[in-house]
Amino acid sequence: MPELFTNNGASTLSAAIATTGATSLTVTSAASFPTGGNFRIIVDSEIMLVTAVAGTTFTITRGQESTTAATHTNGAAVNELLTAAQLNSGGVIARTDVVSTYTADQYFKSGKPWIDVMAYGAVGNGTTDDTAAINAALAAVPSTGGWVFVPAGKYKISSSLLIQKDNTKLTGAGAGNESGASQPGVGTRFQTATGMTTASILVQGAANTTPVYGTILEDFTVDGNSIGAAVDGIVFRSNRAIMRNVVVTKASGVGIVVRGYAGWATYDTRLLGCFSYGNTSHGYQFDTRGEDLHLVECLAWSNGGDGWNISSASEQMTNCHAYDNAGAGVRFNGGGTRSKMSCWKIEGNRGGVICDGGSTSQIQIIGCGFKDNSRDNHGIYDNIEINTSSGSSGINIVGNTFNSTVATKVRYSVNLANTNATNTLVVGNSFGDAVAATAAVNNGGSTTTTYKPFVRHNQGWNTETNGTATVASGSTSIAVTHTLSKTPNTRDISITPTNNMGSATKFWISGLTSTQFTINVNVDPGATTATFAWQANILYGT
Repeated sequence: MPELFTNNGASTLSAAIATTGATSLTVTSAASFPTGGNFRIIVDSEIMLVTAVAGTTFTITRGQESTTAATHTNGAAVNELLTAAQLNSGGVIARTDVVSTYTADQYFKSGKPWIDVMAYGAVGNGTTDDTAAINAALAAVPSTGGWVFVPAGKYKISSSLLIQKDNTKLTGAGAGNESGASQPGVGTRFQTATGMTTASILVQGAANTTPVYGTILEDFTVDGNSIGAAVDGIVFRSNRAIMRNVVVTKASGVGIVVRGYAGWATYDTRLLGCFSYGNTSHGYQFDTRGEDLHLVECLAWSNGGDGWNISSASEQMTNCHAYDNAGAGVRFNGGGTRSKMSCWKIEGNRGGVICDGGSTSQIQIIGCGFKDNSRDNHGIYDNIEINTSSGSSGINIVGNTFNSTVATKVRYSVNLANTNATNTLVVGNSFGDAVAATAAVNNGGSTTTTYKPFVRHNQGWNTETNGTATVASGSTSIAVTHTLSKTPNTRDISITPTNNMGSATKFWISGLTSTQFTINVNVDPGATTATFAWQANILYGT
């Protein structure tokens, strides 16, 4: 049986131990000792094991750890002892009934730097309601902050677990696997019970007017059990906080919601290695003032809405994966300004990255891989769609790859759907063969020269080419095949004579189509012929 230990457990004998056969002793005060067995004391040079406590009377086992039972006089010192046998067995736990009153320094002196929910009556068997016990442990965190630990198990919760104090750390024993014969390690799992109407975990101050500060959630799973109507898994309203190795699944609402307040944002909060899957709505929602987040190596899959639905600004996001979501992989829903996406995999969704709603500007989509974001609907959705109701300026789409392995294709890989797309850069991307039903790129962006989108140097979408052509003797024109991916304008083509053009003195171009243009001269050049070098550059991709 594990043994207990307190700091500075000390008293004196209130009566002598007259014989070596005594099985109990009394002390003047038992207040500083554990309230029950087992723990060890030393009287003079004899180590004794205390197996029970009744008031000031200790039931004892004598002569422990090679010491000798002896008589002891009234008033002899009685001190609690941490011994080699205890440490070597690993069987020591801190006295948990007073942990909640410790200062931060005393947490560590106790040998156990956390509040264990088991000390507050949590069971973790999947059937007993553990809500009150876990909330009691969270409420016991000192005002300066503290750590609540939840051992491996299934914890039934019927109302929100509330984190309302700054610098609260809630830790499990790992996110675990789905329960099953082949995956028995469930880790720490909070299981939503029937009747839940609010988020399974709610992180916000008691007054609900400003974010709490410095919250840490890590190493557990929230299982929403698909219970209730629009019950979110986690609502997180904390700034400069961390959510790490947290899994949310089967929430009847959104998996993970990050939300600030009108006057306060969630600055510098980090989501690291989190999973959100199988939820009825979005996997993640970065809501009002849920901005300035740092998102690294997170996943969203098989959600009923978008993988990520973002209506806040300035998100820094890298190495994430959005796949098989019923909505878009990522939707900037009137938000996202100054956000950066790099090194993502976005595949199998109903649209890849969609910018719609209001104004979305200065987004960078760099080095990402897009595949099969058609979701069984041929020619309707796009890998990247810029389709806002007001100006979307300065969006950079650079160095991405676009592929398709299924019969249903996206409409466009990059769709600048309307003239609200201004100063957009589409450069250095790779468009695989037959990746789109209509075309790799649709440039419906601004036609004002100052603000036109710039589409250049993309593999699979040819906007620059060159060659030579000759108007033969007896002719006044030559048709040239240009291989551009769309019909050029006259200004996109430059022609330079490479000889004196014989009898011809003038030249011009006409007949621009999606595959050809014609070089004309004013008269038959004669035997000398007229030769030209030509170059076509669709500068703005229009």
